[in-house]
This record gives sequence, C-alpha cells and structure tokens, in this order.
Amino acid sequence: SVAAHLASRVYSADGQKYADWASREWKWFYASGMINGDHLVNDGLTLDAGTGKCINNKKTVWTYNQGVLIGALTEWSRTGGGADILTHALQIADASVAHFSVKQGVLHEPCEPNCGAAGLQFKGIFLRNLRALDAIASEPQFQRAFSVNADSIWTKNRSPQNTFGTVWSGPLTTPDAGTQSSALDALVAAVR
Repeated sequence: SVAAHLASRVYSADGQKYADWASREWKWFYASGMINGDHLVNDGLTLDAGTGKCINNKKTVWTYNQGVLIGALTEWSRTGGGADILTHALQIADASVAHFSVKQGVLHEPCEPNCGAAGLQFKGIFLRNLRALDAIASEPQFQRAFSVNADSIWTKNRSPQNTFGTVWSGPLTTPDAGTQSSALDALVAAVR
C-alpha cells in the first residue's frame, strides 16, 4: 500500500523505485498463500514443518485484512499494476462483502461484541478501502454495503449523544475512540 501510494505521488526516478517495490511486494504476497481459495485474506503465515516453506495459517479472516489489500491493489491499479490487479481487488471485495455481511447485510467481525482495541476499527478500515475501489470500479453490492451499514449504525448503534458502538447491527455497546473511528469511516463511505 505504501509503495503503491508513493509510486503515484513521487514524480522522479524514485517514483519508479516505489513502483518496482509495489510490484515485488504484490508478487510475494500473491504467492505467499495468504489469499485462500475463497478469495479472502487470512491473518498470517506459518512455517510448514515438512517443507520448511511459509503457508497460509488458516486462521481467522478479518475485515481489515481484506480492506488493506483492497486499498493497496486499488492504488496499484492506478499506477501501473495492470488490469489483473483490479480483478484481484474486485474478487477479494466481492468475497468479503458476501462473507462478512450478516443480519440484512450489516458487516460483522468474528470477535464481536468483545473485540480488542484494534479489532474495533477493522470494519471501518474495510469500508474506507472498499470506497476507494468503488471509486474506480463500482459494483451495486458495494453501494448496498455502504448504505446498509450506515443506516444500521445510525438507527441501531447510536447513543443519544451520537456516539457509536462495536456491533453495527445493534445493540449499542460502549463507545470509544476506536468504535467512533470505525463508524465514521462507514458513514463517510455512505455519504460519498
């Protein structure tokens, strides 16, 4: 993500260096096995004792894992990553919207309602990056995801003081900075 963003913003020989880094990083990531057969990004790699190679750890898939990669691929597709890069971003986005949408299409994280401090922000990271993808490759299910989640946050997950909790489908949980940040990412995605 950083390399792709720098490649599109640095207009000198360094810009090409960042583009080369983005290309190398994507090739490594794609070959790493972290993207599973369902087009979802697992949370890490583990060492296969038999082969000595890194393999998918088959652990939990989180919305932010999908979002960070979708955002990186979206930016990379703008700066020379090629049409296949956008295809990968769309595959991951489509799979993610389907996988994480429960209760009438509202996103749900596996840790809810007791996510740690970082987990509270995962869905917002996902929707922020999905919005970036939608800006260059819009699909109806993305628009629906923005709308459904924003509506649910506003009607089922908002306090009288206009603060927001973790579980967007309700009931309201204790708001904090992380839950606010995540909900605001979703609301901004719907407004745009």
